[in-house]
Amino acid sequence: MAWLGSFWFMGVALLLGVLLAVGGLVLVRKFVDHRALEAHHDVATPFMSAIGTLYAVVLGFIVVDSLNSFDRARLTVAQEANALHDIFHLAGGLQSKDRNMVRQACQDYCKAVCEKEWDTMENGHMSSEARTSMAQLWDIVTNVRPNTQTEIDDHNAILTQITRVGDCRDQRRIMAEPSGDPIVWAVLLIGAIIMIVFTYFFGIANMRAQILMTILVTVVLSLNLIIVSLFGYPFSGDVKVSEEPFRFNIEHFKHLDAERQEE
Repeated sequence: MAWLGSFWFMGVALLLGVLLAVGGLVLVRKFVDHRALEAHHDVATPFMSAIGTLYAVVLGFIVVDSLNSFDRARLTVAQEANALHDIFHLAGGLQSKDRNMVRQACQDYCKAVCEKEWDTMENGHMSSEARTSMAQLWDIVTNVRPNTQTEIDDHNAILTQITRVGDCRDQRRIMAEPSGDPIVWAVLLIGAIIMIVFTYFFGIANMRAQILMTILVTVVLSLNLIIVSLFGYPFSGDVKVSEEPFRFNIEHFKHLDAERQEE
């Protein structure tokens, strides 16, 4: 669904929507005089108000949900990266062999997410490389056998954080998978078409003025649909959640390794 959130697709859809809306108005006015339409204003106005209110409620809810979904995805990514950051530092309390294995697994997972998984999530799928790296991190952590109380405490803290990483990864997978898209978009598009068609029932003597009104209604509806398209798919399209928290971890881990080698 990456194309649905691309700027070029939205630009084409907006232009096409305006042309079709204006074309429909011109076609109606070609066969129906504006005086005939004026006679139905008393009936059309309350109908337009009722339908517009219902559609505005549905559209507003979906727009807000899309924006909230984008924010949740961004927060989930940050929490996942932060948990990995904590695991890397907590591993410092383990024995040398275990510490090096855990830290290397953290770096491998971050690299797999940035280099592989962020591309596959464009199409709603998770990366097999990142999944393998995550499984290796779990194996390494669960096979650690701490000896001292300090190591036991650090190991328990690492288990808590790796569970958090796994939970965030599952949430990210769910957010990347489109669900109910055909139904949602059918409701939005059919509702928008009905709203535009209803503008044809209002006859204005000045044809240019009515064309301008129809264009404005179409643009406003299209802009709201564009928001849904941009933010409803947080890991695809031209506006998407960044993998920067994981890239920050990669650079941070390299910096810490370099400092440790200099000591």
